[in-house]
Amino acid sequence: MANNDINLFAQLSGFRVLVLANRLGCDSDLARSVHHKLASVLAEMIEDLRKVIIAERNYDDRSEPDYWDYADEFTNDFDALPLLDAAPLFGKDGRAFDLSVRRWYQVMEGYPKRVPVRPADLGDLARLLEDMTADLEISFTLDRFFWTESALEHWVFAEERRAG
Repeated sequence: MANNDINLFAQLSGFRVLVLANRLGCDSDLARSVHHKLASVLAEMIEDLRKVIIAERNYDDRSEPDYWDYADEFTNDFDALPLLDAAPLFGKDGRAFDLSVRRWYQVMEGYPKRVPVRPADLGDLARLLEDMTADLEISFTLDRFFWTESALEHWVFAEERRAG
């Protein structure tokens, strides 16, 4: 109950400090962007958990001594969290909803295309994400979605120029 929340709070805070410190050594815009997003996501998780801990502490056991025997515990459900683009939602009418801009798009067949980020593109952050997944059982997605063929071609061309 509360002890688990306090332990999770400490773990999340520790990982956030590591993310903020690690951000200083980023060598690419992509890594900086992911660091920034991860620090923000961790701050939100910590704040949500702080509210749960306060709610649990403010509950007066004296008024209902058997409360915890039949009440649901406060829980935190941190599912797969997107650190770049969130997966679009597809309608039955050939449209897709882009969560980042909160807009429906008519899409070409086979689009949007998902391109996962390679761990090598993240540097030390890739290992930190692995540690967080193992220790906290929280997973993260690192995908980019391209909504048109021309957007995908531009990205491929930019990647080729960067690589070489």
